[in-house]
This record gives sequence, structure tokens and C-alpha cells, in this order.
Amino acid sequence: MPQALRLLPWAVLSLWLGSVASVFQSGLDGCQRMDIRNILMIIGNLLFFVAALWLIPRYGLDGLAIGQAGQGLFLILASWAMLRRQIISLPWVPVHWSKVKFKEMFSYAVNFQINTIAILLFEPVIKLLMSRYGGLSSAGFYEMSSQLVTRLRALIIAASQALTPAVADLHEIAPEKNRGLYLKSYSILFFCVIPFYGAILISLPLVSVLWIGQLESQFLLFGMWLIAGWAMNTLAGPAYFFNLGTGDLGWNSVAHVSMAILNVLLGSYLGQRFGALGVVIGSMIALIFASLFILFFFHKKQKISFWNLVPKDHLILFPPAVFCIIFSAWAYKTNWFFDNVFLGGWIGISLYLLLISAAIWSHSYRTKLIKFVRKYVFNGNSKTLSYFKRD
Repeated sequence: MPQALRLLPWAVLSLWLGSVASVFQSGLDGCQRMDIRNILMIIGNLLFFVAALWLIPRYGLDGLAIGQAGQGLFLILASWAMLRRQIISLPWVPVHWSKVKFKEMFSYAVNFQINTIAILLFEPVIKLLMSRYGGLSSAGFYEMSSQLVTRLRALIIAASQALTPAVADLHEIAPEKNRGLYLKSYSILFFCVIPFYGAILISLPLVSVLWIGQLESQFLLFGMWLIAGWAMNTLAGPAYFFNLGTGDLGWNSVAHVSMAILNVLLGSYLGQRFGALGVVIGSMIALIFASLFILFFFHKKQKISFWNLVPKDHLILFPPAVFCIIFSAWAYKTNWFFDNVFLGGWIGISLYLLLISAAIWSHSYRTKLIKFVRKYVFNGNSKTLSYFKRD
């Protein structure tokens, strides 16, 4: 307790510094300079690491807390300096107060916090129900499969998040172009999601052996359901971030609250009937429902047919993915690999990469994406989303 009380002021200071710094970093996002934000975050983490190496031997855990506060101070100063370079009208010290803008931001923040609270309740409730109906071992396997899927999913979601400032900008100057931007971004995301999650699914048996030491059925079943749920949630990403960009958070809030309620009801009911697997099935059904809810009402608002959820151009991606999944499942079930999971895993992954690469190579998006990368990435254009804003 004495040590905790001694660290508490530093923890509160770090929280405050980090919160203020995040405001300036969000300003950089609004200027579509996520590259600068990420560079500052990397430098801040490196400084924190160096400070920890230097301060911990001298001051113990207090040194770690001091280093974290120093990291927050660096991020405030550096982020504000970089933001002033993007918006030259900003003063040296931000002291201006606008009651009108504060009220507008506050109403937006209330809806956003409802979403945040609902999201925070999602995972803890799953783990609570998992421990109750499946035991600690099931909770452990769920945590491993969840970390695998959600951490890899973050690679795609991080790119989709860049839509929010772009949509906010477009919403102010040319709102009629939002529909075209959404269709382009959704189509490109779908083009990436099918091969991406298919690769994770094919790799599950190999990951199980490497991570756990054996083919663990619970890990595989949890992983399959998590892939299905989070893949659908990933496809709802553009609609979700478009709502954030336009300030229309109502449907996002309803979807999150519905997801939290369904998670409790379905998780409890199916957990009682089917144990740990029932909890996962219930939570993923709630996640899929919330994702489809956002997609349905966004498409309705934008007058987009719900059948556009599966673009016709991308149907070519399904046959190789489905074939490899069925082949891998059959091979493991019939012991076709003679209990050599490593051999089977690499054969399955290699076959999948070969077939999906052939499908991608013959797809029209291949040339479009190569053209985009050459023009907007290698040429150093910071506002790459301008490519997608054009009619």
C-alpha cells in the first residue's frame, strides 16, 4: 500500500499528460497525418524504454513511473509542435475557449463513451461466463485464440480507422461523394478480408501445435468461431468509421448496446446448454448481429443495396479459400498427414497461398492496388486517401 500510494500521483500525472497528448494527436489524424503521429509514438516509446533502463536501477518502480510521465510530457510538446506546423493559425499556447464547440464535442463524446463502455463490457463478460461454464482452462484457451485473431485483425482495422478524418473532411466540403468513397473502401477491404482470415483459419492447427504443443480442440473451435465473428465485424468497419466521421453515432451506439445485451443473454443461455463453446457461439452471434445492424442501416441511409455486401468481382476469391479449408479439415480428420502436424500445416498453408495468389493475380484489383501503391506510397504522398475521394 505505501508503494502504491507513492506511485499514485505519478500515475495520475501520466494519465493527464497522455489524455492531453491524445487530443493533439487526434488533431494530426484530422489533418490526415497519421504518419507523423505514429513516428512520434515510436520515438516516445523508445524514450520511455531508455528512461526505464536508466531510472529503474536507481529508483526502482518509482523510476518506471517517472519515465512514463516523461514520455507523456514529450508527446504533448512534440504533438503540439507538429500540429502547429499543419495548422499555422494555432497559437503557441492553446488558451482560447469556445462554448459552442465544446457543447458540440460534448454531445459527440457522450455517444462515443456509450460505445466505449459497451465494448469494455464485451470481453470481460465473455471471460466471466467462460470461467463459470467452462472452467479456467477453457478461459485460457479462449484468451489465446482471442489474442491471435484480434491482434491480427488490428492490422486491417488500423488502416480502416484512417477513413474517419477523411470522411469528416469530405462531409464538410462534398458530402455527395461519401457514398462513392464508401463503396470503394468497402470493396478494397472485402478484397483483403477473405484471403486474410482464410489464412488465419488454415494456420490454426499449426499455431495450436507451436503454441500449446498439441492439437487442442477447444483452441481450434474457439478460433473458428472468433474468425467468423471478427471477419464480419471487420467488414462493418467502413460503415462504422463513416458514422464516426459524419458524427452520426446513433446506430453505432444502438449496435454496441444491443451487442452487450445479447452477449449476456446468449452467452448465459448457450453456456448452460453447451458449456464453454456455447459462450463463444453466443458472443460471436451478438458480434455478427451488431455488425450486420450497422451495415444494414448505413446501406439503407446511403441507398445501397444490401446485396452489395458480397461484391460480384470478389466471388473469385471464395473457391480457393473454401477448397483449402475443406481439404485441411479432411486431411486432419483422416490422418492423411500421418500425425505430422507440422508437415500438414505447411502443406495446407502453401497450397492456400498458391491458390489464393493465383486468384488475386487474375483479379482486376491487383493492377489498381499496384498503381495506388506506386503513386501514393512510394512517391511519398501523405494524403493517400485523396485517391479514393475522386469520382
